[in-house]
Amino acid sequence: MSFPEVEYLFAIKKQFDLTTLDGLSVAKGDWLTAIIWKTVFTPLPKLMVVTLKACRFDDFFQAFQLHDGPGNLRSEGDEALPMDHQSLRPFPSLSLIFLNGMDLTPPTLVLKTMTTHQMDPSKPSNARSSNVTVATSAPFSNSTRILLTSSRQSNPATYQQKLALRLHEIQLEKQALRTAHNSTTKICSLPDEVLSRIFLDLQELASIERRGAKKQSWVSKTNICRRWREVAIGCASLWTSPYFAYNMQEWAAIMLDRSKQAPLTLNLDEYALLSDNPPDPTSSKGSLLSGIAGRLRVVKIQSTYDSELLSHCQWSTAPILESLTIDNPSGRFGSIGGSIIPDNFLLGGLPSLKKLEILFCFVEWSKLPIHNVPLMTHLSLAGSDKDTQDPNRPSAKALADALRAMPLLESLALVEYLPVNGENPAYPTRTTLPALSSLKLVDSGKRIKHFLDTIALPESASIDIHDRTKVAHSDDIKAQFLSVIACLETGPRANINPSILDGVRRLDVSFGGPNLLNDNWVYKMWPVIDDDTSKPETFKFTYQDPSDRLVAADKLQLLQVFNLDPLETLLVDGCNAVRTDGWRRVFASLPNLKEITLDNGTHFGRFVRAMRLGQLGTDTGVPGESGGPQAFPSLSTLKFSKIDLNMKRTLQKRKAINPFVKFCDVMKKRSKSSAPVLELTIEECENISKADRQALKAAGRRKLRVKWDGREKIASDTAQLRNYPEFLVESSDDDAEASSRGDPEEVRMREDEEDEEDEGR
Repeated sequence: MSFPEVEYLFAIKKQFDLTTLDGLSVAKGDWLTAIIWKTVFTPLPKLMVVTLKACRFDDFFQAFQLHDGPGNLRSEGDEALPMDHQSLRPFPSLSLIFLNGMDLTPPTLVLKTMTTHQMDPSKPSNARSSNVTVATSAPFSNSTRILLTSSRQSNPATYQQKLALRLHEIQLEKQALRTAHNSTTKICSLPDEVLSRIFLDLQELASIERRGAKKQSWVSKTNICRRWREVAIGCASLWTSPYFAYNMQEWAAIMLDRSKQAPLTLNLDEYALLSDNPPDPTSSKGSLLSGIAGRLRVVKIQSTYDSELLSHCQWSTAPILESLTIDNPSGRFGSIGGSIIPDNFLLGGLPSLKKLEILFCFVEWSKLPIHNVPLMTHLSLAGSDKDTQDPNRPSAKALADALRAMPLLESLALVEYLPVNGENPAYPTRTTLPALSSLKLVDSGKRIKHFLDTIALPESASIDIHDRTKVAHSDDIKAQFLSVIACLETGPRANINPSILDGVRRLDVSFGGPNLLNDNWVYKMWPVIDDDTSKPETFKFTYQDPSDRLVAADKLQLLQVFNLDPLETLLVDGCNAVRTDGWRRVFASLPNLKEITLDNGTHFGRFVRAMRLGQLGTDTGVPGESGGPQAFPSLSTLKFSKIDLNMKRTLQKRKAINPFVKFCDVMKKRSKSSAPVLELTIEECENISKADRQALKAAGRRKLRVKWDGREKIASDTAQLRNYPEFLVESSDDDAEASSRGDPEEVRMREDEEDEEDEGR
């Protein structure tokens, strides 16, 4: 027992009138003994509620027992209580005890014994009234305590209403306390603008990674706390992409309401209004769509022939619409139904439209919302190659008129949408597109050539052409190349960005696609060398040629239409049919070619032979002998990837030595010249071993740096020859070269002699 605390307690009792005390809370009262309880507190007539926390319960329990009479212990000088109070039981008005962190031993005895009497003039002073309610949980508020102490009211219905009201108040208090607690965290101290930006980024991330209803998964994150929810609901930009879905029909209306009057981004697919069957434009969803035309800024619609989605979009005009995309995925396989776009769709005017994409919808040119759109910057129209006589194609004059009305046009893509009557020019002069930076044309070669002859482009514009003629002829390809050059030469010259008119510095030649599964040849050209290899090409040309690949490879010479003298980097991918003559005629004499990459099955033997034979004759164009000028005079870097380093030049010459041995001989000779190869990279190639690498290093005389991934994959000659079709390795690399040099049989004999000499060395 601590004497200072006792003295303070008796001083308080002496200084203040405790007879009106109705509630007592004691925490950490280990110093309160039974004598103090009996002396100070048990006589108090109005004490109704006692809360004890971490106190000595046995002392309190002893004080709770009956007095021994009027002789209560009191400190010296303490006034005696009135006689009628001294004769009462302890705590005469006590009805509720809260015990928190107490040791009740034994609890059943405590609950049974702790009873009291209330003062009532009509009853004897010691008459029993009600049991004391003992609560061993955390202390309650005063309002709750009063309700608990008045549990024996005469009107139970009124008492239940009071309890229900109190429960509601407690719920509100809990929410307020949680809000106050959350407001002290750092994340809740962020400004509203920062939180809104976080929610917007979260929404964008969810829309990219997920589909369907999962796109709205970000919404649950905004309900972490009250403030987050309030900030999210108050951010109109967060709700400007209303989600229409048959399984979340009410969600679009909620988002539209929260978006206030902000401009909208609308994404609709064929499942958005699936529950309306047949479609009803007057339904709730149809009414929502029809009523938001004035707020639309970006619209993306994906619909098929059997979908009635667009029938809900009764829009005649959209004054702030900037981007419109309508895609019919099933139309890629040809026109199997009528137009999916209803009549008068947005024909009332689109004064703000900048981007329009109508893909495989087969709508008549006159019904396209393409007229009177002076702010248009991006236009993409696509038909189907299954319907080459599509009546929906525009006339040459209609297309030219539309393009002339778009002075700000930056990007134009026409897929199977060029005019059918393309032989007669629409205007005597070309249509100049001064702002165009990107042009994509996919159609037959003749239509593409005619369209290019009717336009003039900035010299730095990027051009992507895909000639879908089943078998593209050399004359048609050359004509398209010349038309490309002409439309760039006649266009405005800004002299800001480089152009292929100034020369080609990087060239990629590929065949067959990633897995050599198609018959497409692709040429890509860049006017500059950039460290960022992901930058798109300035000119891309794709054509189909399923004919004999040796014949198709002759079209490589058509590249000489362009200025290749500045060429520094060359990639040849999948071109196993490029012949020795093609290497020598097109590339071997280029003065600035520094880096060559052979990739994905490109024929190694023919490339090596071109290096051995050197350039073609420079005076007459007649193929020279093996002593011609050195091929690739500036070559310093070679890269071989996924090719066979033992790809023989001929099947008939089974005794011909490994081309890799000849390559080592070439490297040895070049190391003595003024233009040695300084770096060679070999990755994922067949038929190379550690000994071959050592032979290369020896041939390079310490000038050649060899990078090899160390993967040895040796195949036998028999297996190798069996795996390659005969047209890949014919008996003569070059029929044209052989005929110009004499009798083909004599040429073969001379080549055999060269191989035997190599083998002897």
